[in-house]
Amino acid sequence: VFSALGLLGLSARLVRLAKRHGLGRRGLLAAAVAPGLLTCALGFADAMTSSRAYFVSREVAMRLGLWAQEVLRRPPVVVGPAFITPIVGHYAGSPRWAVFRLDTRDPEVVLRLVEQHHPDLLLIAPTRGLSEEQCLAVVRHAQSQGFRACGPEELPPGSSGLYVLVREPAGAVLASRTGP
Repeated sequence: VFSALGLLGLSARLVRLAKRHGLGRRGLLAAAVAPGLLTCALGFADAMTSSRAYFVSREVAMRLGLWAQEVLRRPPVVVGPAFITPIVGHYAGSPRWAVFRLDTRDPEVVLRLVEQHHPDLLLIAPTRGLSEEQCLAVVRHAQSQGFRACGPEELPPGSSGLYVLVREPAGAVLASRTGP
């Protein structure tokens, strides 16, 4: 509200200044509209440039979901971090998924979700709460439950930085950490 009032105040000041300099009707109109147009242009430019990382992560999640649908050949149960799991689940055709919050600091929370939901697809990534070491501990625990490494060449492009663990129906399970 206050920024809109400030914008109106700036427009009014510019109109007074245009009158003082004897500008015609077009000059007064330009003075009144210029702050609003400038604000719209800056907002549009900011929107077009600032969310690129967000859309890139959504595309990676989409590819990962489509990949899971193809590899598992049935809608998987998905467990993973809140920033990617719902999107992966959607594109994998999964009606069931569970997330852990980005500020989860205890790997036991993730392990309880795994025990509770028995996922076909488990996604682990360092977050604000989980360090790289804690992620590795979760992966090791999953490996002790039958998970094995899957090479990065099997995952869709852009999946680096994410541990991907897949349980196939026959009980064979794949785990992966692509990239450094």
